[in-house]
Amino acid sequence: DLEKFDATMVLDVRNKTEHKAGHVPGSYQLSGGRLMWHLDELPAEGTIVSYCQSGVRNSVAASALRRAGYDVVELDGSYAAWNAWQTSVPAV
Repeated sequence: DLEKFDATMVLDVRNKTEHKAGHVPGSYQLSGGRLMWHLDELPAEGTIVSYCQSGVRNSVAASALRRAGYDVVELDGSYAAWNAWQTSVPAV
């Protein structure tokens, strides 16, 4: 559950169009293919929770970030699962 997780950054590694169409609130968009050229935009310390649409691109991006020394946790099920969960939760 993202609300209970102390993430320094929630990182959306999908492209800008996908992010604009819907994203986890407060997430930072940075396309997975450009990630390694924009490390200066990532927090130097703390945990990054990353996601893409289904998990494939995210797996590659998270692995690259871990090799670069970042603490990365992949959002289980990525955006598709998060969005399905959001739409199934009754409003309180």
